[in-house]
Amino acid sequence: MKGYTDRVGNWEYNKNLSRERAENVWRALFGAEPGENDDIKGFGQTELYDNDRPEGRFFCRTVFIVVQTPVQ
Repeated sequence: MKGYTDRVGNWEYNKNLSRERAENVWRALFGAEPGENDDIKGFGQTELYDNDRPEGRFFCRTVFIVVQTPVQ
């Protein structure tokens, strides 16, 4: 899971917030705490959408869920 934030606020705070956001999505989906080996990252205020508009800031506050299926 990859968490993101908008660019409003302190960079370090946003990096932690994005990680917490991804962890909360993990808890909601799996009903458990994320483990050491779970791939959860916070990318902070990496700009995904235009932050000059409220809509863009809204869409930057997101978590991407990456599903990987092993090929046998």
